[in-house]
Amino acid sequence: MAESSTTSAASVAALATPTPNKIVQDLAEFGHNVYLTVANQVAGTRANLDVLRDDLANVFGISRVTITTPGVYGNPTLNKQYYVGMQDYYAAPLSTVAMAYGQLTGAAPDLPAFITAALNTESVAYPGYKIYRGSDAKWFVRWTDSYELLQDKDVRITSKSYSQQTKAINALAAGLQDPTKVIIAAINGPVDGVTGAGEKTVIVIGLDTTQNLVTINDPTQAGGQGLQMSLEDFTDQWSKQSFRLVTAQLASSSSTPLPAPATKLVWSLPAPNDIGRALDSAGKNVALLVVHQIQGAQANLGDLANDLSYVFGVADPNIAPPSPDSVEYGNYAKNYPYFVYQGNYPTCLLMATAAIIGQLRGGAMPPDLGQQILAQATSTPSGVYPNQMIYEPDGTGDNGLHWGTNTADALKLLNMNGVNADWTTYLKGEGDVAMDAMTAALSQNQGVIVSVASNVIWNAYTRRYFDRTTFQPGPRGVQRDHDVVVISVDLTKKVVFINDSAMRNGQGFPVPLDEFMKAWQYSGYSTVTAELQTT
Repeated sequence: MAESSTTSAASVAALATPTPNKIVQDLAEFGHNVYLTVANQVAGTRANLDVLRDDLANVFGISRVTITTPGVYGNPTLNKQYYVGMQDYYAAPLSTVAMAYGQLTGAAPDLPAFITAALNTESVAYPGYKIYRGSDAKWFVRWTDSYELLQDKDVRITSKSYSQQTKAINALAAGLQDPTKVIIAAINGPVDGVTGAGEKTVIVIGLDTTQNLVTINDPTQAGGQGLQMSLEDFTDQWSKQSFRLVTAQLASSSSTPLPAPATKLVWSLPAPNDIGRALDSAGKNVALLVVHQIQGAQANLGDLANDLSYVFGVADPNIAPPSPDSVEYGNYAKNYPYFVYQGNYPTCLLMATAAIIGQLRGGAMPPDLGQQILAQATSTPSGVYPNQMIYEPDGTGDNGLHWGTNTADALKLLNMNGVNADWTTYLKGEGDVAMDAMTAALSQNQGVIVSVASNVIWNAYTRRYFDRTTFQPGPRGVQRDHDVVVISVDLTKKVVFINDSAMRNGQGFPVPLDEFMKAWQYSGYSTVTAELQTT
């Protein structure tokens, strides 16, 4: 009996008694995992309802488009005075930014000063070279470099592309309403001395939607001062550059957001001879609606199983996702499932495009969605590369075929799949502006794709979490070479979570915020933001 009591006491003494702090810590972790479980189920239910709304819209042929209130925007009578023609086509962008700066400051455009600056300023687009090499070099000034010259004069620049013409026109009208801003558009149109249409940038100084007229200052044409053209002709030329719109504003001016666009519902009623086809389409859409709801329920149950394993300690993630008290932009739990692995192929942007489509549609991620987008890309003509498809599987960069996918073509693919997308880039000093725009998009449940230098983000991960540097730059040094989906930004932990198709463990991949910004800057903070067309 005494021996038994002694043994029992020793056994009790051998048990590790948790400290009060450990108990509190364990309870906090348990509470966090329960929170994520509930959050995932709520997010899944909301996603299912969003998909149901969109599916019903497809069944009944309803869509929402952006409209521009009829009116006269801008002041062409005043601003056509800030005109200067090009010295030569190679340096035409310098005339555009000279006009922009003249309009911003109310002074005559000083083209010689911009030419001198370009001859003496390092190119961002082509490191190791000057922005302008003189007309004898026959080397075009890059538009991005010309905007850098404006930034050097304390001008704030925002560059954006649109996949939807109505949104682009509305943004143009909104920008012209602000007299502190100058609006630059990239178009394909006539150029003096050039056969056929040439790429160029022009200053838009007026938009009259009552008469469907656009007024521009175009430095590439002798009659380009206050040149009027029909809205139809302008949008046709503008569409060739993915409706690229650049807003310039003195840094000393207050930055006011564009007015929210007005929208209206549009009904797509079939023609009488298309009734049979419309009924067939409606039947398929109803079937798709049911399938999406079943897939969504299955995905929710799958998330529930995984989350419960975390709650009861069956599994434990290496890097914890955002906690309830984190300042989070985006939704890690909701966006995490939408991941596609690219394998040993240069399809990162295509797989990011597929992931965004799945993320915005909600429900379970279709296992073949990546292949569907790849098939579309290999069979759809590129809007950037003449006589080529969006993706050329055999492209090497040496035989005239492009390698990978252009961002403007990714917008085209998104649009083909019921998603509106905008593409924005920023100048070298506008990282904070880019981050603010990205977190705002994430807060609005939009999909976000960014372009980065891959070796920077991967080395950031291995250095921070494994204390080693693994990935070396390629023969061209550190450069933009990869596209990823941003699913969450945790400002409390200072971590950006991405879905990176290049790695099998790229789902919810954590990148320290400071290193993410370094990797992102190599693309000019290139950002694609996307949302369903019916929202």
